[in-house]
Amino acid sequence: MDIGTGYASVGADTASAIFLGVAVEKADNSDGDDGDIRIRVYKTGVYQYTKGTAVAGDLTVQAYIRDDNTVALSTTNSVKCGFIVDIIDSSTVKVRIDHDAQ
Repeated sequence: MDIGTGYASVGADTASAIFLGVAVEKADNSDGDDGDIRIRVYKTGVYQYTKGTAVAGDLTVQAYIRDDNTVALSTTNSVKCGFIVDIIDSSTVKVRIDHDAQ
């Protein structure tokens, strides 16, 4: 979500962003005005994301949003999204979002 507008937006490493959760379904409001569409979000659970390089040392570490499908251990604006709880492969992790979804 962009704090400046109060509307949900795609996950990004931007200064005015906070993590709301994981969208239940895709919402496209490109043809509408702000606020025309509502979205539902999951605020708990474990979700799979891409991570540049995933290693065993990442387990239990805070994850930050890089973009709508990617997390990192550090980013410019530090938008928290959860903790890494599983390493799937060298570029994929699972993140528990329970504590960071607003």
